[in-house]
Amino acid sequence: MNNPPIIVIGMHRSGTTLVARILQKSGIFIGNKLDINRESTYFQKINKWLLSIAGASWDNPDSFDLILNNEVLLTDLIERMKQSFSQFYVSEFLGIQSMLRKRSLYSMSIPWGWKDPRNTFTLPVHLRHFPSAKIIHVFRHGADVAQSLKIREDRILATGENQKMLKLKQLISISIPVIRGGILSSITCQDRQRAFDLWEKYMTKAAEYEVNYSKQCLSVRYENLLENPADMLDNILVFTGTNVSKTEKTNILSSINKNRAFAYRNDPALKQFADKNKSILEKFGY
Repeated sequence: MNNPPIIVIGMHRSGTTLVARILQKSGIFIGNKLDINRESTYFQKINKWLLSIAGASWDNPDSFDLILNNEVLLTDLIERMKQSFSQFYVSEFLGIQSMLRKRSLYSMSIPWGWKDPRNTFTLPVHLRHFPSAKIIHVFRHGADVAQSLKIREDRILATGENQKMLKLKQLISISIPVIRGGILSSITCQDRQRAFDLWEKYMTKAAEYEVNYSKQCLSVRYENLLENPADMLDNILVFTGTNVSKTEKTNILSSINKNRAFAYRNDPALKQFADKNKSILEKFGY
């Protein structure tokens, strides 16, 4: 029996990790190997590979449309992915024992899916494999997203993580190409306005999906999830067809920090930044 996946899309720092945690605690399998943000490392590699073919990346996604508009190339990429989904490589997602039982992502019988903000651009490719997939779009106020991104990039620079990564890449560069010059941080997102502009790109793309795939897409506004967690959790559970016990539901709700909604309102500089971008924010319901 083939159970279609649940694919979480949405801009980085928008609450996708919170939703992934909710899905995982609800019994949905989101990957055997996850990073700190509950992203499947297997699908991260798939998405990075797809973006790189177009010379794109998570913080510079514009050129990915070139792949979607090239049916010959797209067909080739889909066939390569199909092979990967049914070969030993998929054990990174399924786990070795599960891979030996299921053999392929096309024969998943349990509720499953994955979260990766890059899905926001690669989704049409994944839907060629799983046309009945359920899509969850998570979004958050653009000023909060831009500030969160800037803080993250500043931290990477301040803690020397770029230098540590560069040294690691140099050690293994004989067998693995150096990607982005061994730089973890995003030059784009070190600037708050550019980070906001990137948020707009993600929101615009996701809005297209909400129209084109309206019957299989659920929109989750981060602020609503924090302010009305019980109602939003019910929406997610109904959409995914998941049942949890009262105790499990209480545990999920207790992990949600309500104080993070509209954090920009507590910072005069960020409020001014939001006012500057008011017209764009209003376009997306803010």
